[in-house]
Amino acid sequence: KGTGLGIGTRKKAIINVYSVGLFVSDKIKESLSKSGAKGTAVCDTIRDSSSPKAMQLTFAMAVGPEKIAEAISGIEGVDEAVKSGFHDMLIKGLGGGKLKKGESMSFEWKGAGTIVATGRGSYIGEMKDKALAFGILDLYLGPNSVSQSLLKNLGCA
Repeated sequence: KGTGLGIGTRKKAIINVYSVGLFVSDKIKESLSKSGAKGTAVCDTIRDSSSPKAMQLTFAMAVGPEKIAEAISGIEGVDEAVKSGFHDMLIKGLGGGKLKKGESMSFEWKGAGTIVATGRGSYIGEMKDKALAFGILDLYLGPNSVSQSLLKNLGCA
């Protein structure tokens, strides 16, 4: 159970690929409220928390699972075998067919080192690797976010 905290768009050039929604636990929301975090401290607080959080990606166009998995392979500091395993898990879990316009997938962080993937409302799989979990979260909440509009919506940019 989470609270919607921010939304943004993933664009490639001028094309909207997907919208992204960030959901956080009440504990993270309370921590942000109590700390009065501003600017990049907002994203740092969310990223550094071991409390549950999730990103829902809703596609604005058809995207193949291979493209989604390739984006993950660019994460630095993650063991290649772990990235390969996550890549294969996504490909197999999404069944090879493209995610169509309006379909969703999500990443859920449980604790500091576990990430759960779902697609089209079905469980894809889970990986326990702190570097992978943080790296995927950093794709969205880090300074080089794939969704600068999400960072702006959260007040991080």
